Amino acid sequence: KHIIMPMILFLPSLLVLLLDQALLQVAPILTAQAFPMQVNIDSSVLRSIQVPNTPSSSFSSSSSNPSSQLIGAIDQGTSSTRFLVFTPRGQIAASAQLELRQIYDPEHEGWHEHSPEELWENTLACMNAVGDAFRTEGLLAGHDPLPPPRLAAIGITNQRETTLAWNRATGEPYHNAIVWDDTRTHDVVKSILSSSSDSESFFRSKTGLPIATYFAGSKVKWLLDHVPSLREDVRDPEKRREVCFGTVDSWLLWKLTRGRTFATDVSNASRWLFMDLKTCRFEEELVDRIC
Repeated sequence: KHIIMPMILFLPSLLVLLLDQALLQVAPILTAQAFPMQVNIDSSVLRSIQVPNTPSSSFSSSSSNPSSQLIGAIDQGTSSTRFLVFTPRGQIAASAQLELRQIYDPEHEGWHEHSPEELWENTLACMNAVGDAFRTEGLLAGHDPLPPPRLAAIGITNQRETTLAWNRATGEPYHNAIVWDDTRTHDVVKSILSSSSDSESFFRSKTGLPIATYFAGSKVKWLLDHVPSLREDVRDPEKRREVCFGTVDSWLLWKLTRGRTFATDVSNASRWLFMDLKTCRFEEELVDRIC
């Protein structure tokens, strides 16, 4: 069916993207936010990892410098976006949180969507807010503004089954993300169950999951059936390689790496109804039975 799935990375359940001497410094967000930003910074924790009046070069990638061992964490949940910075001891040095707009269609009960661009913009806004908090803390302490912290890595944790599709050439989503609790794929599930007497047992034995609207696979089928531009691109031999289906972790990772990395981890991949638990790979037969 020419469904382009993300590469599965064998990592812990918190997907970790190693960034070589990465700086927490991103482009400003110009979009007006509908909800207030909540920012928290722990001065005592920051003092334990910062040396007053030191030049910005002290924020180096040297393993001997505690600031280079800071870990960033993106928490893209259903109701909000958070970005946190942890010390090597697991303390939260700073965090920012922004409520996420929920999109409901009054004409379709059970439909629940998120804007893919808002998922990304909220993530950048929270990262910017934490960077600003570091600089402000330096000023309040009577020192020069602190540069954004240098991070050893960024982790992503996310709402698991929420599904979207985008074009890798244009970077544009084909449709809003369909949230995990959306029930529009009820008919898709009924069709799969009625297509074969062994459907339920087959999927359980392969994926460990029941056939339900909850999981990403049925959402992929709905998108293919109901989004004309997506369906046309998938059917076009020249354009189908540009179509990406992913969960929220894949979308954010793709955006963070400026389109260089299209991947997921095994804990997210296992929620698609497409992954064989024994091989930890997306299986064509599973995709074909749904799509």
